[in-house]
Amino acid sequence: TPLDDGARLLETRRLFSSYSVLAAKPEAAPTHQSIDYWKHRTAIMSTEEELTAQIKALGDQIKAAKADKKPFEEWEPTLKEMQAAKAKFKEVTGKDFDPPKKESKKKKAPQQPQEASEKNKAKREAKAKAKAEKEAKKKANREEQARREKEKRDRLAGVGATNFGDAPMVRSKDVTDRRWTSVADLTPKLAGREVLIRGYLQVSR
Repeated sequence: TPLDDGARLLETRRLFSSYSVLAAKPEAAPTHQSIDYWKHRTAIMSTEEELTAQIKALGDQIKAAKADKKPFEEWEPTLKEMQAAKAKFKEVTGKDFDPPKKESKKKKAPQQPQEASEKNKAKREAKAKAKAEKEAKKKANREEQARREKEKRDRLAGVGATNFGDAPMVRSKDVTDRRWTSVADLTPKLAGREVLIRGYLQVSR
């Protein structure tokens, strides 16, 4: 939890005392390779805002070093300092450091002008109207074709209806005035006259 004024004063006195000892005994000072060294550097940071700013700045330095492909040994001290700052952050706030997340910027679809929207609407309506007219014309053509075919069937229904069928057998029981003509007698001199002939139907088409 954040330190109050009294605790902060005591902490400052303790740090001042420890720095005095380090000044008197340099061999007691932590080396750059130890985490205690970086804790000493971040000890004066006592607020969440200060620690957040420090951690962010150190993180940016590490990113720049990685981008420049610098060897690990060069930016290792910065990494240790950031780790110490994160430990101090947890000590002060009671929670782990969570870097602020960048808000994703979604590209907004450009709004179409009102004029273009009305123009597209008119095009769609014209297209739909043309399609409906085309379908209506096709339907009318189909109905007209069906009507003509029905009329044709009706006309042909009665053609030759009396020319075929079952005829009674000829039993020669009745004497008529019909005169049969032999096929051999069908000569040009009979042109224009009606004659009766007999024969056998061999093929009918």
